[in-house]
Amino acid sequence: NYSNYNFDYYQYKKKITAKNKISFSVIFLFIILLSGLFVFLKPIKNNNTIEFNFVEIGCYSSYKQALELANKCQTEGAAGYIYYDSNYHVLANFYLTETDANSVVENLLNDYNNSKVFSIESNNNKSTINNNEDLKNLNTCTINTINNLTNLSIDYDKNELNFNQVKNKLTNLYEIFKSSNNSFLAEFKTSFKLNSAKENSSKIEQNLLELSSSNEENFNQLFKYKLIDIVINYSSFLDCF
Repeated sequence: NYSNYNFDYYQYKKKITAKNKISFSVIFLFIILLSGLFVFLKPIKNNNTIEFNFVEIGCYSSYKQALELANKCQTEGAAGYIYYDSNYHVLANFYLTETDANSVVENLLNDYNNSKVFSIESNNNKSTINNNEDLKNLNTCTINTINNLTNLSIDYDKNELNFNQVKNKLTNLYEIFKSSNNSFLAEFKTSFKLNSAKENSSKIEQNLLELSSSNEENFNQLFKYKLIDIVINYSSFLDCF
């Protein structure tokens, strides 16, 4: 009988407060579980991958737009290398560390406001690579080649080495890599499973040959372009193992 009902405000308030406490506890517990799930799902970098860092000055869904920017930055001495995944990334140069790449990005933002560090991750299956001496030697040789090329490019930019000095060093790097690559190709001559890896190593060798036999005109831009292509091919080489 509704006429006999008396509303008890204080009893009502106690019930609402209790419900709010329960709701808050459930929400709080849900947030903790969600945070734990995020940490669990977040990719963790480990020794099974290796990261390559580039300076990107633009990214487009259209190749035409990417090509326009690539051509522009090439006239300024940058690589103007177009790398495609699901988009066209215009890369200016490669750097050995993310810190170095970030420093360059900061200097480029005034002229290229979309500049950022673009990274590629590849397999770093040391156990497989180190199982064969020729493969291990080629891998070590490629790493040393990339490190030397990067430092040579910087020294040339700073005018600490002239063209002839750099070219002599490039010829030496080419000969060392060629010898190591020939041993690798001979060892795995009949291994069709490694056809992609052999193709990548041969492209690296070709890039080194072209660099060592180039002339001084537009050399700065060509050097950066070939360096990026060597790194990209090395990245693909690693993904074969």
